Amino acid sequence: MLRKIIKSNIYLEYFIKNTIMINNVSRNNLILNISRRSELNDYIESPEIDKLRELVFELRSIGRKKNELLRLNNIDSESLLYGHIDSLINYSKCISLCKVEYPFIEHGIDFEEEEVNVINTMIFQGAYKRSKVSNIRLPFFTIGPYIHYSKNLFDTEKMNKLKKEYGKTLLYFPSHSMETFNIEYDVRENIEYITNNYSDNYDTFIVCMYWNDIANEVDKLYKKYGFKVVTAGLRSDRNFLDRLKTIILLSDTVLLNDLTTALGYSIFLKKPVVIRAHEIKKNFMRNDGDDLNPCDGQYNDTLNIALKLFNNKNKITEEQLVFVEKYWGLSNIKSEDEIKFILELNAKIIKYSLGFRFLYSAVVFIKTKFWCKGSDRMMDNKLKLLLESLNR
Repeated sequence: MLRKIIKSNIYLEYFIKNTIMINNVSRNNLILNISRRSELNDYIESPEIDKLRELVFELRSIGRKKNELLRLNNIDSESLLYGHIDSLINYSKCISLCKVEYPFIEHGIDFEEEEVNVINTMIFQGAYKRSKVSNIRLPFFTIGPYIHYSKNLFDTEKMNKLKKEYGKTLLYFPSHSMETFNIEYDVRENIEYITNNYSDNYDTFIVCMYWNDIANEVDKLYKKYGFKVVTAGLRSDRNFLDRLKTIILLSDTVLLNDLTTALGYSIFLKKPVVIRAHEIKKNFMRNDGDDLNPCDGQYNDTLNIALKLFNNKNKITEEQLVFVEKYWGLSNIKSEDEIKFILELNAKIIKYSLGFRFLYSAVVFIKTKFWCKGSDRMMDNKLKLLLESLNR
């Protein structure tokens, strides 16, 4: 009952999680401290991989449970992942937003397409989950690939310098592990496949590794075979998306061995993508150490479709664009003013409802009626955006 009362009001929940829950506050501060130090490191030009490894070991020491997700525990947790909210705020110059007012931002593509149960304004890249939202009275905005709103960390001069140094570059994103599951695949065989099949056409191989796999020292074998190892950083690192954009822009072709968010980002940035069919086993674990069998039927179906589509090394096809449109929403890019409106709308919904979540839908209804009576052109544009977000 007490938990239900606390969750009924976002201000109350935010206050308790950030003040009264001392252990939670301490844990969040430690994660933030580690993430801010990560932001200072170079993981691209002269990759400081060992520094990241040290930070991950420090991060892992925070976990109190086996397989605990090492992320910020707050009401805005998902929005804080991978620098998404920071990119949107910087892009829209919406600097007045408080953390308690952040909308829900899906942190990546859910290829299993599970139901969405969120009591907040929702931001997705593509519209693939529009019909799977439980609360149809709250806004569901699609804004296209998040990477559009990020920035290249290098200026033109440095990009040209590195591109000249690397020559023609193949960028590889291997399937990655997390705290909740391990990845099993033959890394050595995978490396040999890449070197045997791509060495004649590419001068440099870059492998972009997830932070958890760097901690597990998977990167060392790639280095042994001459790969340049880079990373986008920790999941709570605000520069994550900017680094990822910079890494993709340095490449000529992108190679994958699994479905990943980088697929859509690469196509958006006009980099041809190839997916290699490769046996991968994901061992999902619960905190008690028992295997957890994921519902992966939809995932496997989508992977099989992608394997057939992304097998051309030279060009991006219309069929590929249709696939990417579904999940990443290439046609849904928003302007600075539109992103600012979306962020500010969520803040107003929370404020006008005094933080009570059960009033959110009523506030949206009233706000929509108010704008329907307006004649200002800017209001018309905002009304259109809002009505589209409510159309299921």
